[in-house]
Amino acid sequence: FNAEEIDKFAIQFKNILEYVDTINRLDLKDVEPLSHVSDIENVFREDIAKPSISIQSALKNAPKKNDNFYKVPKVLE
Repeated sequence: FNAEEIDKFAIQFKNILEYVDTINRLDLKDVEPLSHVSDIENVFREDIAKPSISIQSALKNAPKKNDNFYKVPKVLE
């Protein structure tokens, strides 16, 4: 790091430490630790294969296609 970056990081680190000190000064003895901020739980469904749209239907409005694939402009060289 150059000197300017080190100065910038030092200021940011000082701000972080001040924020942590602010939290340390709070009375949190009756606050339970959390792993998430909400009580929402993931709802998982069974992974069951079901009939889907056919390849022909999926490609019927494609401006360009190649066999069973969409044909798109090349983006990587």
